[in-house]
Amino acid sequence: MLMPQTPFSLANRFLQGRGGDLVEALRTWRVWIPPKGASQGMQQGGMFVFEGRTAVFEHRDQGTGAFASLTKVLEAAAVPGGGASCDSGGL
Repeated sequence: MLMPQTPFSLANRFLQGRGGDLVEALRTWRVWIPPKGASQGMQQGGMFVFEGRTAVFEHRDQGTGAFASLTKVLEAAAVPGGGASCDSGGL
């Protein structure tokens, strides 16, 4: 099932001028093994920051390319400046 976040995150990537590598990769990409049902095709990632055993930041990707903001991740990890210069622009 296609989540609405997927096309928005891909559009955001292109609007920020970061789509060239994706276009290049897709030129040679071929499906090797088709998904067996919706559950196999719906694997998403996420990002977690822990302080000891406590999660101080959680992000579950809602769609392909809907990553956590790197700035927010670094802020949660108490990195000085929050890594503002390296934000991926996630949703």
